[in-house]
Amino acid sequence: MPFKSPLRVELVYEGEQRCIWKLTDPLVYSGAGLEITVPVGFQTDFASIPRRVLEWQLWFQFGGKFNAEAVIHDYLYRIDSVPNMGQGVADNHLLFMLEESRRYSHTFCAMVHSAVSDFGSGSFHRFRVADPLPKSMVD
Repeated sequence: MPFKSPLRVELVYEGEQRCIWKLTDPLVYSGAGLEITVPVGFQTDFASIPRRVLEWQLWFQFGGKFNAEAVIHDYLYRIDSVPNMGQGVADNHLLFMLEESRRYSHTFCAMVHSAVSDFGSGSFHRFRVADPLPKSMVD
C-alpha cells in the first residue's frame, strides 16, 4: 500500500468556483522510490482539472476517488515541495500513482494525465507549500 497514512482534511472554503481543504494530519506516500510527506495545514483543491476537459459522466463516476493522489500532485506543484521536480515529472508521478492503485482503467489514467499536462502550467510553482490558496481560480 503506497499511502502510509489516511487522507484527513477539513473544509476551509466553499465557493461557486472551488472548494479549498486543508490537511489535519500529514499525508505520507511511499512509492516509485520516493517518500513524500505532505504537512498538516497544506491547502488543496484536490483534482482541479477543468470539468469541461473530462466528460461529466466520467467526473461524476470517478471524481473524488483519487483525492489522496491529487493532494500529492498538488504538493509536487509547489515551489518548495520535497522532493522538488519539474512539471512533467510531477504529472508523470500522478499517472504512476493512479495506475499503481489499479482502481482505474488505463484510458481514464491517460485522460487525467493529459488534462493536468495540458492545463496545469498556470498552477505549477505558483505557490509555496504553506501558502493559502486563493478563493477564486483567477486570483
